[in-house]
Amino acid sequence: MTAFKTTALALAAAGFAGPASAAVIASAEFDGSDTWSNNVASSLFVDPGSADQGLFIQAGADLGPDNVIFGRDLSNEPGEPQLNPVTLTFDGVDVSGLTDITVGFAYDLDGFDSTDSITYDVFADSASIATGTFGGDDAGVLSVPVLDGTSSVSLTLVLDQNGAGDSFELDSFEVNAVPEPASFALVALGGAALLGRRRSA
Repeated sequence: MTAFKTTALALAAAGFAGPASAAVIASAEFDGSDTWSNNVASSLFVDPGSADQGLFIQAGADLGPDNVIFGRDLSNEPGEPQLNPVTLTFDGVDVSGLTDITVGFAYDLDGFDSTDSITYDVFADSASIATGTFGGDDAGVLSVPVLDGTSSVSLTLVLDQNGAGDSFELDSFEVNAVPEPASFALVALGGAALLGRRRSA
C-alpha cells in the first residue's frame, strides 16, 4: 500500500474525515475554574438581618451538588448593598471563525410570584438576538443558537425577586461551538502525497 493511502486511511480512522464536535469555548460554573468573565462575584451580598437571604455562591439543591448562583429575597432592604433588580453581565467571548455557536445556562425557579422574574438577553456582536423572561416554578436549560460569522457573544441577566418564600438557582453558563477545522489533516495529506510522488519517481 502506498504511503499516501496509508496516511489517508489513518486520518479517516482518527476522525478527520467526519464532522467536528462542539466544544465549550467559555464557561462559568463558579467552582474556581471559570473561563467566562462576569460580574457575579461583585454582585453577591447577604441580607444583614437574615443570613439565608441575598445572592450567594453555594452548593445547589436543585442544580447541584456543585456550586450555583443562589438567590432569595433580593428586595432593597435597609443595610443591603444591592438594589433589586440585580443585573449580571457575562462579558463578550470571541467566537470568530467558529460554527454552530450556542449560548446558554441552566435555571431553576422556586415559587416566583407575579412580581418576580429573571430576564435574559443574548447579544451577538453587541446586538440583542434573543431575550426572554422566566417566572413561576420554571426550570430547564436555555440554549440560544448564534449565526455563523459572529465575532463576539455576551449575556445579560436581570434578577428581579423579593420575598423569603421563593428562591432560584443558576448554573452552567456556557458558550459552545465547533472550532475551526484543524490544518493538521491537510498538512499530513500533503506530506503523504509528496512521499507518494518521491516513491514513484
